[in-house]
Amino acid sequence: MITRMCPKVLVVDDDPAVRAFFREVLNPLTAQVAEANDASCALEAIESGDFDVIICDIWMPGASGLDLLTIAQQTRWDVGFILVTGEIQVETVIAALRMRASDFLLKPLTPEEVTRSVTQTFERLLALRQARAYQDSLEMSIQRRTRELEAALSDLESNFQMTLEALVAALDAREHETFSHSLRVRAYTRYLARRAGYPPALLPSLEQGALLHDIGKIAVSDAILLKPAKLDLPPFSVPIIRRVPG
Repeated sequence: MITRMCPKVLVVDDDPAVRAFFREVLNPLTAQVAEANDASCALEAIESGDFDVIICDIWMPGASGLDLLTIAQQTRWDVGFILVTGEIQVETVIAALRMRASDFLLKPLTPEEVTRSVTQTFERLLALRQARAYQDSLEMSIQRRTRELEAALSDLESNFQMTLEALVAALDAREHETFSHSLRVRAYTRYLARRAGYPPALLPSLEQGALLHDIGKIAVSDAILLKPAKLDLPPFSVPIIRRVPG
């Protein structure tokens, strides 16, 4: 987006005297005043130029100012559009307002009217550009933060999975006879769940549960968990029942 302190203006009118009037009034206030004598020439100028404000007569040979305004709306030109006419028609004014013309000037014109109209139109255009730039910047910031959050969550999930598997591998390594037992249980669980039509969205949680099914063993002493013989049981005693005299 190009931001200027002074606008670049395109004057579209089939009358050379009117174009000369606008050029004389606007030269001290603008960065550039270009001219076109009809809508076709205006389109060529717009394609090769970078204008902020277009001042266009409504009634011209060929395409009218309303036709040019329609094209501006359809192609979303980033300009303020001022229509000029020598006669007021209600239908024309309504059509111009519906197409969001920036202003509507009636001939004969005064320098003060032209100056005020162009100044206000340019100020509104700058405000719209700034609001659009802020919105674009905000959307870009949100997208960037969303990507960063997604990357952080992905890293967190990856680290969690790695930690989980390392913990289970350490657990399985204690029992040489059943090495990788937890990983096999997870694989069996995944296979059976898919065959049973288990919801895919819940499958990761189910797999983690299967992987951790023996997690309680990590707190069990090796003397108990890896003892080759039978476990020692505490002495069994029969409680003594005393008969109370009746």
